[in-house]
Amino acid sequence: MSNDLLDDLPAVPYESDVFVNTAATLVDGWERASRHERLDRRGAHDRIRAVVRRKEARKHVLLVMISMAVAVGVTRLFLELAGYPQVAGGELHIAHLLWGGLLVFLAALTPLVLSNRWAYTIAAILTGLGVGLFLDEVGKFITRTNDYFYPPAAPIIYVIFLLTAWLYLRLRQPAPQEPRAVMYRVLEDLSKVLDRDLDTDGRADLLTRLAFVHENAQDADLARLSSTLREFLGSDELHILAPPETWSVRLQRWARSIAARYLPGSVMRLLLAGLLLLLACVAFANVTWRVLAAFDPLQWGAPANRNLLHEVAASAGSTPLLTAWIAMEGIAGVLLLVAACLLAFGRVHSATRLSWGTLLFYLVVVDVLAFYHMQFWAIVLVAVQFLALWGVRYYRRQQDRQ
Repeated sequence: MSNDLLDDLPAVPYESDVFVNTAATLVDGWERASRHERLDRRGAHDRIRAVVRRKEARKHVLLVMISMAVAVGVTRLFLELAGYPQVAGGELHIAHLLWGGLLVFLAALTPLVLSNRWAYTIAAILTGLGVGLFLDEVGKFITRTNDYFYPPAAPIIYVIFLLTAWLYLRLRQPAPQEPRAVMYRVLEDLSKVLDRDLDTDGRADLLTRLAFVHENAQDADLARLSSTLREFLGSDELHILAPPETWSVRLQRWARSIAARYLPGSVMRLLLAGLLLLLACVAFANVTWRVLAAFDPLQWGAPANRNLLHEVAASAGSTPLLTAWIAMEGIAGVLLLVAACLLAFGRVHSATRLSWGTLLFYLVVVDVLAFYHMQFWAIVLVAVQFLALWGVRYYRRQQDRQ
């Protein structure tokens, strides 16, 4: 309470509690108003609006990517097997785009309504499923004839998948270690205390991050908050669990034990060389088939699904795309064959570098054109290429450890 203001108040009998309480209320109100006025004057300069990455952003984007791919793949497979049925009656036709929109709407509402940490996981899965159902019908909304089988629709969907994968890879990089951002993620993890599932490893991680904030924070409020939270988390009375053994941890341990027992370095090297050789043979078969079909499309018919190769080649502007795809497919096949030979003969460093770059070139460039000409049958090829890319990465890490 301000003494100067109290001195200016008229003298009242101390027995009059009403006047004393009223005077104290007025002075306290003036002090609060003055403090808020000072904060408002400097607020325009002190407020911080810098974005902060969520701690589990990488996991959530991965769930979006996987569920989106599952939604598109399962939908196309079901419709192919079921003969493309329609949910319709009279003049109405309920496209699965509407179900996708409903899932996206639920995904948007979930984190707005619920504060639980698992709400973000549910929202990520619903987002991926909804976007996948929406993208599956993109051909209808970029053509005047509402053509569901419009050939460029498949590469459009694949490019969006690649952009999501690129975002996921970007999020794999460590988040900036700035005190404010670290405190954001600490407060995010403190919800484990409310859910009573904070374990010893989680507490140690929180204390480490809070120590970093306390040592590096230039904001006094942030430093005091970190000190208070460190004292709270360090209390022996806090409910702490033993480190849980999740299903993902058990699965990783099982996979490592199987790999160590049945896939030693030499066996893994030969298997990977065989997989690269298989992809090279598939590339050569594709090139041979497309060249023969270009000369005699009636005898060497291309896949169905409204993408017969002679129809594509006859359409406006598709011949350069076909030529580019055949050329790049052949180049990628040659490079994969060379990488397989190098790996088989023990040139591990050169082989892994060449195969890694070639597979990335395949996935990012060649497969975009593959989706145009093969449509969604290219999903099988992409899945095998991702498996080979993972195998190269795993084998290279295994060799680095040795």
